[in-house]
Amino acid sequence: MAQALLRLCCYIIRDDFGPIIEEVAKVLLQKGRLPLTRECLFVLIQHNLVYWSETREGSRNSIHYSIDQNEVLARVNFGIYIKYANEWVRHRGADEITYYMLLNGKGTFNGFIEDRNISKRTNKYKELKMTFKKIVESRYLTPVRITDSKSAQDKASEAEQRELAKVTNFIPTKKQMAEVKAKLAAVTDDDSVATGSKRKINFDSIERPTKQQKGDDPIDENQYYRVNYEKFNAKSRNRVSESIY
Repeated sequence: MAQALLRLCCYIIRDDFGPIIEEVAKVLLQKGRLPLTRECLFVLIQHNLVYWSETREGSRNSIHYSIDQNEVLARVNFGIYIKYANEWVRHRGADEITYYMLLNGKGTFNGFIEDRNISKRTNKYKELKMTFKKIVESRYLTPVRITDSKSAQDKASEAEQRELAKVTNFIPTKKQMAEVKAKLAAVTDDDSVATGSKRKINFDSIERPTKQQKGDDPIDENQYYRVNYEKFNAKSRNRVSESIY
């Protein structure tokens, strides 16, 4: 990683979380995937900055951690997300919800309501629930899945191992390896946000929720969500383009 980019990422982490967590982030940025066990890693995981995975190494299991520099750099745009949330979502209270999610890394609607100390019997609660529903439907918030804790590299490796296990119990041949890689490359995530960028390969094997019937409440108040940076960034780019022309 370039030194200028390293310093910028470290500055962002230090400004948001303090010097101790900055040191852990700096090591991960410099060294890559490492087996670390410090408490502050939980803070970085909570805020979607660090991925972790458990791997078998000989006779024991090891947990490795890695940091995503793009997640770190996205934090410089948080002010823009909050400032324009109401305008882009077209619902009052979207900025409050966005702020809460960014502050906590991820959260639930119930957690947001409890944090704001809002009674479920009030009109304010009904208004915010409608806003939350709109944010989710517009994909400014995205559900958190178990596999989100793993990096794309780890997901790809696990998916490759699963596919190879289906075709052979021995050391795979070059042809088998090539066929598996081609198969995985052809699998795209239909739920990716349309931002003009190439769709990501879906390495998750989790079943997606069934489509709900019309009239059903689509919001699970205890489901964890996080801010969809790609969606906000796309709107931000469009805003800049419109201002130029």
